[in-house]
Amino acid sequence: MPTVNPQELNRLLHKVETGEILSDEELRALEREASAQGGLSLKLSVAHALLNADATEPALGLLKGLEKDFPHDAQVPLAIARAHFSVERYAAAEAPLKRVLQLNPADLEAMKGLALIAMRRGEQARAEALVKAVLEKDPFDAEAQQLLGELESAGAKPVAMLASLEEFAKALRAGLAGRAVTHLMQKERLFLKLADGDVARLELKGLHQSYMDSGQSLDDAVTSITEELTAHVLGLPAERADLLSKVLPVLRDDRFAQRVTGLMTREGPAGLWLSYALEHPDFLRYLPLTVSNSHGVTLEEVDQAAWANLAKTVLAVHAIEFDPKALALASSPTGLWALARGDGHDAARLLLPNVQSILREKLGEGPWRVYLGLRELVLLCREDDAKTIAKLDGLDAAGDGIAGAYIFHQGSLKPLDEWRAVRG
Repeated sequence: MPTVNPQELNRLLHKVETGEILSDEELRALEREASAQGGLSLKLSVAHALLNADATEPALGLLKGLEKDFPHDAQVPLAIARAHFSVERYAAAEAPLKRVLQLNPADLEAMKGLALIAMRRGEQARAEALVKAVLEKDPFDAEAQQLLGELESAGAKPVAMLASLEEFAKALRAGLAGRAVTHLMQKERLFLKLADGDVARLELKGLHQSYMDSGQSLDDAVTSITEELTAHVLGLPAERADLLSKVLPVLRDDRFAQRVTGLMTREGPAGLWLSYALEHPDFLRYLPLTVSNSHGVTLEEVDQAAWANLAKTVLAVHAIEFDPKALALASSPTGLWALARGDGHDAARLLLPNVQSILREKLGEGPWRVYLGLRELVLLCREDDAKTIAKLDGLDAAGDGIAGAYIFHQGSLKPLDEWRAVRG
């Protein structure tokens, strides 16, 4: 029994066919009618209505069910291909398009879809053959004419394989992580933490379109975009002298050095690495390699300025106790001490001579056991303090902390195992 009068149903179907988005009420009405009448046609219209509204996954779920119920109808795999195309999963669209041609070898829409996939792969000859086959059957097909024009303008040059939105997002995420940019991706939006503490919100589709229009390879485009976004996030000082006055050193492990590729770094002590960040009260703004060109500074100049700046910062040395298992400030010395400024630079402060002098007053001459795993502070005790060391050994390193135990002795920081091996 129909639930929608024929005139209203025709209006809804016309909206779907022309790509208009149905309201929630209209979609529910179409779904009720499809359920009431059964059959393929109206259910396919529901799927296309969902695709018009960018509800790709619900549409695919419906279409997969229709594919099982109607395995010999070419309209179902054609709709599945459309769903994959709508989110730029071109490789996933190939199989259903080939299935369409198995069911209907003369299907022009499937031919055009396969031609577009071939273009993206650089398979120009195959793309031309498919497009010309379409135009032989319908010389006025506007989409095929446009594809042929693009192929002819490309000439003998291979057509670049453009990355889908999903592939682009993955590469962009890796690029931002490689520059230690604080970011979050949710569906089709990119959130960036700015230097002033605000959050920038960007549309991934817009960034992807800029890549598509640039003519660059994916790697080159992502490099350009991440460099631009990094500069925007950091809020770099305009002047060289201002930048050098705000830079501070950061001590990180080799996992960090391997993960990031676009930062100014150098090898530090004990197998660790030094990066450089601009002074900020809330988070680390790592200095990108591009400042060498943009601000005319060398690694040596940045390193020298960073240590000089760090020596001027406020130092916080506290007695620490386990209360009962957690760390807490102690009112009197316990044998366990912490560099606890909490600004991300405490591990680097351990390498400053003036800080080492203060620590010698607290702990006496070394060797000292050093624990860098908590990232926001540095824990130290004497190497002969077995009771405190047993408690330190029970601590787990934070996700971005430096794992393992270290020894500081005679002005030098070494991994515990290395130090023990030298001592025999």
